[in-house]
Amino acid sequence: MSQFLHVFGTLETVVSASELAKIAEEAWYGDDDLKVATDTDGVLLTIALPRGGRPISVQSETDPERVRTMVDEQLDEHEGTPSDVEGQLLRTLQVVSIELFPEAVDDNGWELLDVVQAWLARELEGLVVTDDGIYDSALKKVAP
Repeated sequence: MSQFLHVFGTLETVVSASELAKIAEEAWYGDDDLKVATDTDGVLLTIALPRGGRPISVQSETDPERVRTMVDEQLDEHEGTPSDVEGQLLRTLQVVSIELFPEAVDDNGWELLDVVQAWLARELEGLVVTDDGIYDSALKKVAP
């Protein structure tokens, strides 16, 4: 089953697929090469890890209505969010979603994902939102 990691960004900066691919490739420390594809079928980036399995995909959502719905859903799921974190989420202008299949991700893959998430959060002045909490750009948990 897939898992999603989201970066809720407060800037309208367009994330370049080629720049994101470069970050992913630089973050990869595995022995075998990554296979990275950009701009395929509406997906910003696809990363195939060497072990095989389903690839990691990265998509960006900028439609204001859909972004607002995503923000509302996360605020409902993360009860007890501090007001400053809630305020930052409410200023979200875009959401970059990373879909992965945990069983296909090894330690090198998780390291790559940490680097990509942190980079996106810094570039978009955003927060990383997962099922287990909300994190800042240093991947420090700021809300349950």
